[in-house]
Amino acid sequence: MKHFKTRLRILLSLILTFSLITSPVSAEMSDTTLNNLYDNRAFYYNPEGTVSSCVTGSTNLAGSNYEEWVWSGLISLGFNEIQTAGIMGNMARESNYLNPVQHEGTFQNRGWEITYNDTSISYGIGLIQWSFGRRVGLLHSINDNAPELLKYFQEVSTYSKGYTVDGAKFVELAGEDVAKQIYAFELDYLKTEAENSEKSGYDKFRNESSTVEEAAKSYRKYVERGGYTDTDRIKAAQDYYNKYSGQTFGSASGCVDSGSLQEFVLKYAWPTYHKAVFTERMPDYAAAISRRISEGKYVGGSVNGVAGIDCGGFVTTLLQESGFEPNYNNGKGPTDAQEDWVKSNGWTLLNSSSSSPIDSNILQPGDVAFMDGHTFVYVGDIDGFESKIASASYGNRSARAPMAGREDLVYSSKSEVIRWYRKGTNQGE
Repeated sequence: MKHFKTRLRILLSLILTFSLITSPVSAEMSDTTLNNLYDNRAFYYNPEGTVSSCVTGSTNLAGSNYEEWVWSGLISLGFNEIQTAGIMGNMARESNYLNPVQHEGTFQNRGWEITYNDTSISYGIGLIQWSFGRRVGLLHSINDNAPELLKYFQEVSTYSKGYTVDGAKFVELAGEDVAKQIYAFELDYLKTEAENSEKSGYDKFRNESSTVEEAAKSYRKYVERGGYTDTDRIKAAQDYYNKYSGQTFGSASGCVDSGSLQEFVLKYAWPTYHKAVFTERMPDYAAAISRRISEGKYVGGSVNGVAGIDCGGFVTTLLQESGFEPNYNNGKGPTDAQEDWVKSNGWTLLNSSSSSPIDSNILQPGDVAFMDGHTFVYVGDIDGFESKIASASYGNRSARAPMAGREDLVYSSKSEVIRWYRKGTNQGE
């Protein structure tokens, strides 16, 4: 075991050195972080850097303020709106309304060495007040991957100071760029826990979150695991849901996040093409379809009793579940209704006219194609995915589960011009 961890440390260091050589990142991981990653079977952690307009990576932050960043970030990780509201309702009570470096008041005078290394105390830090070994793991991960951010946790009197600095004040003090990096890092850490050491708790939370009230209660019960009252958490969760449900967030420059969309493509669509009839679904897509049906969301048609074997159902599911466009096709309509929806919701036709062929060189991940009775999505270059588009098809003879598509980018098989639309940008940008 010791030799394996040594080899793992060398491998991780090489990966970090070569893939992040231009970033201010330490390539050497501490023993605490290495052991935590090994125990959770998470052998590579890479919170990607930030740009001024948006943050991309496992977590995609969009919007104009810190609450919108957290909401859109959780949506991009695959939580639905009810679950996201429940999580944020708990965060609001735990972190003094989304201060990502909030220290638990009782322990703020303990000193940094204890805060950073002592896994025996329940000292909470961050959005969900990670404590015990979870706190130490978070802080060591920050130090190992983005050490320049650690000072915002260390300078308690400036950035935490009892419970006098809320999320809005923290953004003002630290600046938007720094704040976005910390929010993205903590949500990435939350994702790592949800898929590994805390998976059981998150699975129970998802199963008991049919309403906002249930989501607030179950997140406190299974993830926070504290003996607190739920009233304020439920109220905060409901307030977030009322404020942001159905909302779509862009960025100041019109940046559109594609990282999460591509991640969900790999989860939902077969990476190679299969001839019709092919109705076997990727496991994650099958699970998403079952959940969406229970939530009353649009999944399109069924073929031989298999739901979600439908072009518009797949596009709707992918854009909503990835967080790329949570409100896409909120009228729950088929292909023609979806084209009407994009026209009415600020999407831009990339063709110079509806009858003019597209210059396919301008296409970007997330662009959506329409032709008579069919739609699909451009996904760009994805390692291990054999096409730049993903598509599905409905029909007894033409059925295809979501997969790497072979549709032409310019013309349909009937020589119809394919119409391409892009979310929230101007043509050619």
